Parts: sequence; C-alpha cells; structure tokens
Amino acid sequence: MTGEWLSVEHVVESTVLWLTTSAGGADVMQRVMLSARARDIAQGLEATLQPAVTPKIVTTLFCKNLRLDFRSPVAGDIYQHCLTQLFNSGCF
Repeated sequence: MTGEWLSVEHVVESTVLWLTTSAGGADVMQRVMLSARARDIAQGLEATLQPAVTPKIVTTLFCKNLRLDFRSPVAGDIYQHCLTQLFNSGCF
C-alpha cells in the first residue's frame, strides 16, 4: 500500500513473532524459507488485491488480539490466496 516493501529486519522480526505466537519451532533455514515464501505471497497479493485493500479496510482485517477476523470478506480472500499459493508451490 505504501509502495515500499518490508526491510529484511522487519521480515525477520515478523517471522520470529509469528513463530513465537504460533508455538512454531523452525531452524534458521526453515525461517528463511518461510520468510521468503511469505514475502512472495504478499507481493502477489498486492498485485491482486490492491484496489480492494484500502487503509480503512486494513483496520477491519484484524480482531482486537491482532488475529485475522474471518468475518471480513477481504481477510477470507487473503487467507484463500495464501492457501492456494502454498498448495500450488508444493508446501501442502
């Protein structure tokens, strides 16, 4: 939305936070691969959903605990896009 992508530091920080909140355990290579896939998927999402995702809509994507709110149709679309991309890449 800003035309700028996350810095490497922010991608690493986000991955660590996600692994911590998801009780995930991953070695360094798994974390790098997870981060790379997440970034690729996010870039694809930007191209696909750019007109639909506005700053106002972003605030509706999350519950108070900062988890996705699947009552939001856009959150559901994003989730489905992620699953499709992961499935097509052979991750599942």
